Amino acid sequence: MAWRIEYSDTAVAQLRELDQRDARRLLEYGEELAGRGAPRQQGEALSGRLGELWKFPAGDKLLICDLRDRIDRIIVLRLGK
Repeated sequence: MAWRIEYSDTAVAQLRELDQRDARRLLEYGEELAGRGAPRQQGEALSGRLGELWKFPAGDKLLICDLRDRIDRIIVLRLGK
């Protein structure tokens, strides 16, 4: 089952700071990730106090996400390096 992807205000602001090609690449990756379903198989859980969040490598950036199983949503909270 496909998941839906949403972007926090912080992630949107970070995407706007990137050049258009890089931002588009990250958005396309997010759509692919959501469309494949089962995102935990494609990412890695963070550790420590951020252990409920997941990271997904997208080129030289990371999508830092909160996965909401009950509603099949990936919420991109911010971009990482």
